[in-house]
Amino acid sequence: MKKKILLVLVLVLAICGSAGAYYSLKRTNKDNSAQVSTTAGANTKPIAAEPETRPTSKPEKACDILTQDIADKVVGKPTKADASNADAPKDVDHLVISSCTFKSVDGTSTTTLLWRAAKDTEGSAHDKEQFGPNKPLNAESVTGYGDTAYWDADFKQLNILKGPNWYILTAGPTEPANRNLDQAKQFADLIKPKL
Repeated sequence: MKKKILLVLVLVLAICGSAGAYYSLKRTNKDNSAQVSTTAGANTKPIAAEPETRPTSKPEKACDILTQDIADKVVGKPTKADASNADAPKDVDHLVISSCTFKSVDGTSTTTLLWRAAKDTEGSAHDKEQFGPNKPLNAESVTGYGDTAYWDADFKQLNILKGPNWYILTAGPTEPANRNLDQAKQFADLIKPKL
């Protein structure tokens, strides 16, 4: 029960932080727009500052990786998309974060992909620390996925680091305590070519 409360609290804080970072970034981009003269002495037009380039290429959203077809295979029965799948990826500090969730139609199983794409070297360095000195104490190393991977037994999640991208996979029964590494590996095997 305490783990559920902690998980809900962490999710609420992450969402609030994402919203604050989004509005802060939006305001900063407006302030950084440049004025460029179109002809000598004529009207000026604002030109938005160049957007930061992410070190990721395709895909652009977690749902480009986790499709309903894959979710159906992972869950082993028909699924439906979560309403949050329509949300755009969130810019948070040095990351772009996107998630995708499908739940079984009968409500007994779920699969989620959370994708943290580093926008710069600072974001990438932070994510690498989570797979090194800041890795959870209970983490079980898992081979064969990305550059490095581990299973977090507390949260029942498979964490995969590949280049500047950190993927967090959950799969199995809706009750987290009933999820296991084999279910997460099955999910990872299905999306591995897209990572």
